[in-house]
Amino acid sequence: MRPRVFLRLASILTLLFGVGHTLGYPWVGVATPALLSRLAEIRAMPQMTQGFARSYWDFHVGFGLYISLMFLALAVLFWRVGSLSTTEPRLARTVAAVFGALFVADIVLNLLYFFWAPIVFAAAIAACLAAAALLPGDEPRVQRISIAGADRR
Repeated sequence: MRPRVFLRLASILTLLFGVGHTLGYPWVGVATPALLSRLAEIRAMPQMTQGFARSYWDFHVGFGLYISLMFLALAVLFWRVGSLSTTEPRLARTVAAVFGALFVADIVLNLLYFFWAPIVFAAAIAACLAAAALLPGDEPRVQRISIAGADRR
């Protein structure tokens, strides 16, 4: 398969990963009464941080939503780089390699701090990006133009 296919697949997987992440809000697992009580305590203890009263809960929700936005941006980027892979294959391979390395690091973080769903998604995306980075791409498309009846490249 061509790198474009793997980049498009990475885009779709990243979008699904982001949707799944967002649907997991408030990212606390099973909300038992004891857990909800502890979360209420965390919300009720804001600290001044650079002139703003923020609690750990604010950081938790803010970073969670930020990650959702990043997944959306990455999905769009991977789709566009897939289109770019036919005209600029070296650039597309470089972008795929950089983000492939990011998702390999993401696998490690997920193994240390999270659970199976993000581990599997990060591994699938990393594999797609590695394939896009390592597979030979198409030759760049060259547009032919005609000047006074003579074809030139």
